[in-house]
Amino acid sequence: MSEHTNAELARTVAALWASEECFSLLFDQHCDIMLIVDPLAGRIVDANKAAVAFYGYSREELRGMAVQRISCLPEKDIRTLLCQVQQQSRNCIVLPHRKADGTVRTVEVHPTPVVFHEQPLIFAVVTDITERRVRDAERDLSYRLFSNSSDLMCITGPDGRFRQMNPAGLAMLGYGEREIIGHSYAEFVVPEDLLRTDDEVGRRQGGGVTSNFENRYRRRDGSICWLSWRGVWDSDGTCYATARDITLHKAALLALQESQQRLSAYIDTSPMATIEWDANFVVTRWAGEAERIFGWHAGEMLGKPIMELQIIHDADIDLVKSAMEKLSDPTAKHVYTTNRNYTKDGRVIVCEWYNSILRDGQGTMSSILSQVLDVTERVDAEEALAVKQQQLEELNRSLEQRIDTAINELRQRDHLLVSQNRLAAMGEMVSSIAHQWRQPLNNIGLVLQSTSLAYSQGALEPDQFRERVAQCMGIIQAMSQTINDFGRFFKPDTEKRSFRVVEAVQRAVDIVRANLRNRRIVLEVFDEGAGNVTGYPNEYAQVVLALLNNARDILTERETEEGRIELRCRQCGDKTVVTLWDNGGGIDPAILPKIFDPYFTTKQPSQGRGMGLYMAKMIIEQNMAGRLTARNVNGGAEFEIEV
Repeated sequence: MSEHTNAELARTVAALWASEECFSLLFDQHCDIMLIVDPLAGRIVDANKAAVAFYGYSREELRGMAVQRISCLPEKDIRTLLCQVQQQSRNCIVLPHRKADGTVRTVEVHPTPVVFHEQPLIFAVVTDITERRVRDAERDLSYRLFSNSSDLMCITGPDGRFRQMNPAGLAMLGYGEREIIGHSYAEFVVPEDLLRTDDEVGRRQGGGVTSNFENRYRRRDGSICWLSWRGVWDSDGTCYATARDITLHKAALLALQESQQRLSAYIDTSPMATIEWDANFVVTRWAGEAERIFGWHAGEMLGKPIMELQIIHDADIDLVKSAMEKLSDPTAKHVYTTNRNYTKDGRVIVCEWYNSILRDGQGTMSSILSQVLDVTERVDAEEALAVKQQQLEELNRSLEQRIDTAINELRQRDHLLVSQNRLAAMGEMVSSIAHQWRQPLNNIGLVLQSTSLAYSQGALEPDQFRERVAQCMGIIQAMSQTINDFGRFFKPDTEKRSFRVVEAVQRAVDIVRANLRNRRIVLEVFDEGAGNVTGYPNEYAQVVLALLNNARDILTERETEEGRIELRCRQCGDKTVVTLWDNGGGIDPAILPKIFDPYFTTKQPSQGRGMGLYMAKMIIEQNMAGRLTARNVNGGAEFEIEV
């Protein structure tokens, strides 16, 4: 009943109050549910037959019944509603009512305030809208599903034209509503799939269901999408359909097919045999190189349990059983083994087995895939290599012994070299002392002779004797100081320290100057600003002495007239440079690269062993990180010390 009808009824009721008999007849016989309620008491005054039939109470039970018994609202809310109706602020109320059997129905109440015999009452027309609300909810749900579904939903007519399509479908295809509605599906299906689509529609029209039908649609941007359809046709040809975008699924399926093709190609071309077993270790695939490696073809092996095969070496059966136990472990993924196998012709080969467990969606083992590689040749090569390795180790041990022996011999030789160099140095020292003492000894002899002559002639006075004794003692002390100087010069340094290069050079010059003077060899030293270096000063001075002695010997051997040696000390950047030049004619170019080699000499065996220049180079380059070189220049040889 509409609000307009209820309002008219209320006016009619008000007009009929004057005639109680007419009102009673109209109220009682009306098909709508009617109640008269006392708003002040909150109770039902009267109810018609329709109300009795609806609520399930007798008319006597309804008369005087509190409104709260049939209303599911709290008493406070009921009083508020009755007050609002009296004030005419509520003319339509939807609320739940409870029937006598306890069921609850949704009702729509149209109340009208009236006055009867000066008593305010409410005349209410009640309509059961439970089924209508359900239908409205169902329509609302259908609309929400249609509007909010992520799948395409549409309705097409018998002519195949779209009547409706939900927002998801429009978004899926990229078209606007006007571009879809009124247009046939044939305009959007790709030509290659149109014939199949027409056949499917033709079979289902007039009443039928299609499920999982797949075809391709062209999107507005020109791209292609795959759709999977489910549809229901009415007898008049109207179709209600949904579609899901399976483009990604199709791409994944295509990729899977390509992967399977690549896997098949790999199996066919791989040097490894491919054998697959079921969960009971029964052969289900015998492919790839399996026949070439083992000799049996697939027909002889498929369907056989592993223990019935003749490929397992007797000595390796326990190893294979252990691998099977590991493969049966629910947590296992891969198991690798190397064992011996038999071939069909009885040969024994060594194979590497790479076993992978394949599981289904529930994690249960479905099969085992084994990749088998024949490594017999590699194992044979490794064994041969092991033999060679053992032989090489024995050779190395023997070689180590020979090397140790050679090292010991070299060490003994080095000790001998050091000893020889020390002896040579001592010889040089003795020779130098002899040269230094020759003049002082002559002076002492002259003093003693003159003293003896004066004594024999009786002309030796005491003061004169004491003077001559003091003179001899002074000469002896000077000779003793010479020995001390030579001892310090040849004493080896124990630690590196900073020293002036010119001072070290001068010490070497002082040792050999007298010897050179006796041989009429001129020695000049030029200090051109050489600074300090860090190293061993005595060893440095010994190197200079060795070069001086070498120049002296050359000048003496070649009887060079006006023999001359020049020593120059200068600074070059952060390095000091000392050059020693002589005018002895230089070094033969053929032997110049060899002069620093040990035991190389041009002298007679009695005159030298060829260690002086070798030891000098070792001192400068190894002990002091410097450089000692030689060249021919200006008619003579020049040695350069750079530190």
